[in-house]
Amino acid sequence: MKTTRNNITTPLSFCVIGCGNVFKKYWFKALAANQVKVDRVISLEEPEQFESSFPSLRHAYLKSNDIEHTFSSIPLEGDFDAIALLIPSHLKCQLVKKVLDTRAFDNKKVFIEKPYYIDEADLQVYKNLIESYGNRLYFSSKYAFSRADIFISSLVKEEGLPHKFIIRMFEGHKYYGSVMEQLKIFKRHLYLQEGPELDLGFHMINIVLKFISALPDVELKSCAIESCSDLSTKFKFFNQGFGFGAKLTIHLDKNRAIPVELEVGKASCDDERYIIADYGTHQVKQLYTTSNASDPVERIKNGKSQVIATHAPDYLYYSNELLPQNFGKQSKNEQFLQLHTNKICLDLKETRLRTGS
Repeated sequence: MKTTRNNITTPLSFCVIGCGNVFKKYWFKALAANQVKVDRVISLEEPEQFESSFPSLRHAYLKSNDIEHTFSSIPLEGDFDAIALLIPSHLKCQLVKKVLDTRAFDNKKVFIEKPYYIDEADLQVYKNLIESYGNRLYFSSKYAFSRADIFISSLVKEEGLPHKFIIRMFEGHKYYGSVMEQLKIFKRHLYLQEGPELDLGFHMINIVLKFISALPDVELKSCAIESCSDLSTKFKFFNQGFGFGAKLTIHLDKNRAIPVELEVGKASCDDERYIIADYGTHQVKQLYTTSNASDPVERIKNGKSQVIATHAPDYLYYSNELLPQNFGKQSKNEQFLQLHTNKICLDLKETRLRTGS
């Protein structure tokens, strides 16, 4: 971590591999707010396209996303603190291992976005990497870490466990339209390739598991999938493969359990994005806003709601993970929880596809 003479932390500097929607939508805002620095970006994007969007950043052009070619493009000597791998999921595990195993990068931390893997054979590789290099790895969880931080902290203050979680994350016309536009151009889209389970589904399940892990006297035992189906069978405005509905049971110690009901996806509809912890006598609900990222948390009882927590308008939730005081501070348990979330999402996707719905 770098600090100034008056002990104020200065932004971490990253070498970013990949310049997709994650970088353009979130990292660039953090850059503009001086919350993070980027030493250079290495991507498949054509130089002139990149420079028109990010004229002040150094850019190296990748001819392909082949592992060896991508790895060789990372400068062995550079004035950056960490390497961010914003690359396709099927390449992440190999490239993470290659970077961490390379002596020239011994002092560099590594940031990766979910999903971390789509091949279950990579799960054990990640576990081994955590044991060997855990203090250098950071598994991003922007919803649970930042957007839902006020929701989780509100639940921790409640007495007892929720009777159940009810989650609906319908990303409407804007998000659906973006996917459809890309499909027309490229005839494929990562959202459909990886599935809604590994998109917003990952974040929602991660929030629930992160809340449980924050409780002092509760131990997570397992997660059982009761059902998972395509939302096109329930809602006419959903295209097949664009959303899923599922019922899970989170099993805890002392024979305790919490049911979780999810409906998640992108469709030609209005946005409807929330997570509810139902305590029987009352509910705690977080609304995920798209206009100003304030994401208010409400306590609802007897039909009356009271806002109990909120982010400041236009809160840069993603960049919170990239601050020096937060980045690279995950415990092994937190890292394994991220991998566990990934596994649940893969199982959900397999269940949805297997049922043929």
